This record gives sequence, C-alpha cells and structure tokens, in this order.
Amino acid sequence: MRGLSITKLRENKCGDSPRPKVVEHPKTHLALKGQAAHLVCSATSNPFSNMTFLWRKNNNNISNPIVYENTTSSATGQPQATSVLVIPDVTHADAGKYQCVVSNNFGTTYSTKAKVNIVTYPRFTKTPSNVTVNTGETVTLNCAAVGDPTPEISWKKDGGNDFPAARERRMNVMPADHLFFIVNAKTTDMGIYSCAARNPIGTIVVNATLTVLEEPSFVRIMENKQVTSGDSVVLPCMITGSPKPVLKWTKDGIPISPTDRFYFTAEDQILVILGAESSDAGQYECEITNELGTKRDTTELRVLPPVAIKVNEEDMTGIIIITVVCCAVCTSIVWVVIIYHTRRCMASAVPSFPTENINMTPIVHSGSDSPPMFASEPSSCKDSGTGDSAKQISFDGVPSDVNDEMHFDSALARSYSPVPEAHKLLPSSFKPSVQVCVNTSVNPPTYRFSSQYDGEK
Repeated sequence: MRGLSITKLRENKCGDSPRPKVVEHPKTHLALKGQAAHLVCSATSNPFSNMTFLWRKNNNNISNPIVYENTTSSATGQPQATSVLVIPDVTHADAGKYQCVVSNNFGTTYSTKAKVNIVTYPRFTKTPSNVTVNTGETVTLNCAAVGDPTPEISWKKDGGNDFPAARERRMNVMPADHLFFIVNAKTTDMGIYSCAARNPIGTIVVNATLTVLEEPSFVRIMENKQVTSGDSVVLPCMITGSPKPVLKWTKDGIPISPTDRFYFTAEDQILVILGAESSDAGQYECEITNELGTKRDTTELRVLPPVAIKVNEEDMTGIIIITVVCCAVCTSIVWVVIIYHTRRCMASAVPSFPTENINMTPIVHSGSDSPPMFASEPSSCKDSGTGDSAKQISFDGVPSDVNDEMHFDSALARSYSPVPEAHKLLPSSFKPSVQVCVNTSVNPPTYRFSSQYDGEK
C-alpha cells in the first residue's frame, strides 16, 4: 500500500480465523451405572484443515481414551470434524467434568466442560408383605430402597391418596426406620398398599395387601312384625363382617327359597313377602357366618285376618233414614227446576199487547154538538167485551153505565189481533180483553187502550 492515499484505501474484510471453532460442545448428562456413556465434540475451521482432538477429565488428559472420529458436512455444507468419547461400563469413578481440546496448525480451542453424574436405579432393600389382622390391632408395613441419587419413598392405598387411617389420625410414617404403621385397624383400612421408590432415573413399586378380619354382627337387631292378610311385609337383616358373612334365611327352621311371593334384595339382607297369608306367620331366622364365627337373629311375624266393618241395627236405621231424606230432597229439587223451566217457557209464549196513548180526533155524537160530560171525574174506561170474564174497570166517581157513541177517525184506528197460531201455546182458560179509557178533561179528549186477560196482566 506504499504510495497510496489513505483516503483512497478500500475497506478490507478479514475472513474467519483459521483456528478451530467448536460447533458442538459435550453435554452434561446422567450416566447409568453399568452402562456406556458417550460425549460428543465437533469443530470446524476456515479454511478447513486437519484437526486433532484431546479429551480431558477434571483438567487432566485422559490416557488411552476410546474415541471415534469422523468428518461430515454441516447443514450449510461446511465440513466439520467430530470426536466421540466412549466410557464403557460406567462406574462411580467415572463421574467428573469432561472437556475436549481441538488443535490445528493455527491454534487451539477448548470446549465447555460437561459434568457426568453416575446414577443407579432405585432398589428395594425392604419390601412390605401381605398382612392380615383383626379389628383393633396394629398394622406394620416395611419399605426401604437405595439408589443414586437416594430415592424418595411414598405410599398409596388402592392407587390413590385417600387413607381413612390418616383422616382419623391412626396412621404414622417413620422414614428413618422405613416403617409405615396403622393403629386400631378397621375394615375401612383394608386394601392394596403400594410403596414407590423414585429418583431421576426411574421409579419402582411394590404392593402389599392388608386384610382386616371382623366377626359377623348385625347392624340392627331384628324386630317382630305384624301385618294384615293381603299386605306386603319387609324383613330386614342388615349385617357387617370381614370377610363378608354368608347369610341364610329360615322359617320355623326350614330354609327359605325365592318364589313369586318371596324374594331377596340388598345382597339377601332384605326379605320381601308379597300378599302375606296366614300360612306365612311364624318365626324367621337370619344366620350369618364367616371364618371368625356364626351369629343368629330372629323375628316373629304375625298375620292378622282382614278387618271386617261391623254395623249394628241402630246405625243401619240411621243410615236408611239419612238415605231416604237425601233422596227426597234431591227429588224436590229436580221438580222445582222442572216447574221453573216450564213456567218460563209458558210465559215466553204469551203475546204481549202494548199499552199506548193515542190522541184521538174530537168525538162526533149523534144528535148533539157536545154531550154532557161527567161532573165528578174527567175520564172513564170501558170494557171492549172481548173476554167472557173480563170486567169493566172504571175510575172513582165515573158512572159505569154511561154509553157514549164514539166515532173514530179511520186513519187513527188501531187493530190488535193475536199472534197467528199463538193460541195453541196458551192455556184453554186464557181469555183476553181490551179496555178503552177516555180522558175528557182535555180538548180534544184522549183515549187509552190497554189489554188484559182473566186473572193476569
């Protein structure tokens, strides 16, 4: 670059160093005792050149290591050299920190250190055995294991963490002595207990069955029964015990077999009798047995005859009287309803004659201009004579024998005739009549017509 201006110099990019570069470092891992362990170290350089690998343990070179070396291409196509250190039949002496050293003509490169830990599977030194105890006794289970790292011990009951003894503070665990025990054993403690030993390499499990024996016993004492013939009856015999007792029913010493009327339920702990009969009465016995003994309990069944309703003579007489009175009252009510509806039908069939006030023209009398009127009263009414029994109705002070000849304007005359065929709906005694009333106190006089029939309006 002698003689060149500094301002005209171009940037010079240096390439990668030709010294080796580690692209895959050894990894820390757990080595299982008795098996082989492998540590991998890969390196490359630019330009790629021959490289040598050296393995070290705890900063000391490993003499006569078992190493496999090869050259491959990376994903980018760059060649790289790989060295694999093999540790056969690993023992605890092989634990430590391992490192690979890569060298070529341009320098040396060190990888990171990888820690190798030697571990072993857990192994039981004490295992629990199947245990059988009576209720109230103490149960002891042993479980211990070794491994590297030291395994943790845990317990399960029937595959879960529900321990009735733990809830009732009857269970204790002593890790130092590798003991698991239950005091005052109960039937609820029965089951399969699992001891598990676990470390990072794996888990081992061992099972033990706990059986708690209990004498057969009755949960409730059987009581005597009394039932009416034809009714159903239930005879319970609720029991407990471990192992589960065998139950047997007898009647008066004879075993009972299921029939259409006799059947068992709730694991033979309940006997049901349908439609009890007098022959079903007697002593029923429930016998329970297991390996710890046998117990019996009995109940007496009484079947009563059907209840008959007895009625004495006085009660029967009262019943008859009440029945007759009720029938009479009901009959009267029916007749009242019939008569009421009949009257309504008859009343609706009677024709209605309206009462009207009609202003009439002056009366024309024969032979005089103005006949003398009545002095005492201004009006009078006369029967039309259409009914046989219709009577003339007159007002106070008006002579009933006055007979005025009246002439009506034909234009104002009214004609009232019965409704056609209506007489067929009326009683034979019905006789209608029409009354005419005249008011002479006004000029011209007025007349009023009204209709009536014999006895009713």
